[in-house]
Amino acid sequence: HELRRAHAGPTAELVGLLPFMAVGQVAHQLGWCVDQLRVIHTGDHRQLRGPLPTPAGVRRRVATSGERHVALTFDDVPCDHTPSILDVLRRYRVPATFFVSGARAQARPADVRAIAAEGHVVGCAGWAGAPFTALSDRDLRGDIARANRLLEELTGQPVRIVRPPGGDYDQRVVSVLDHQGLQTWLWTADSEPHAPVVDTHDVAARTVEGLTPGSVLVLHHEPERGDTVTALVEVINSVRQRGYEFVGLNGSAPRRP
Repeated sequence: HELRRAHAGPTAELVGLLPFMAVGQVAHQLGWCVDQLRVIHTGDHRQLRGPLPTPAGVRRRVATSGERHVALTFDDVPCDHTPSILDVLRRYRVPATFFVSGARAQARPADVRAIAAEGHVVGCAGWAGAPFTALSDRDLRGDIARANRLLEELTGQPVRIVRPPGGDYDQRVVSVLDHQGLQTWLWTADSEPHAPVVDTHDVAARTVEGLTPGSVLVLHHEPERGDTVTALVEVINSVRQRGYEFVGLNGSAPRRP
């Protein structure tokens, strides 16, 4: 009963600590700002404070230097619109990354070859869309290996990046993928594919909402949600009107329009 009625001590003592707490918080924020400015101006992206562990896990950014760079990615591809998507990307000189499942690659091998031939990055999305978190470590390794063998055969390039279907992951999944030599990429901006049906303009607007340096955008092929190709053109124009340039997730330089 007495424990429930206990308190932290006299209020006067707490008030006396407030100035020290405020100074500490301000010092912490100033130190963080100094680190960020140092990275921007020197281009040194290494850890700047102490022996911290090497960054690992889910990659959500493409630029840490503050440059106005954006990465464009596609899920649920290849699809019927893939040739038209490639035409738009070629016309506007935009590099992109296509996360392809093994099953889709098996059904549309010519499209996968065309994606690679245009110089775009091909990443893995598993074999048939099974949630990675629902697979055992052994099954996950087998699923990825099966898909990557086919993708590498079609593109002639090693697969180095992966996106969990639906963004469904946990630390175990990321650890297994990391041990396979794969970087796990999610996104920072999505058109909310599971939201109620919207028109093409809304899809484009949601994709570029909250655009910041290093954003990773994702477009989905979903016929019931409007024309993917038209949305793509709107996204490209909107991004460039805001002064951003597109880069690939493999670190490729921007292609000038």
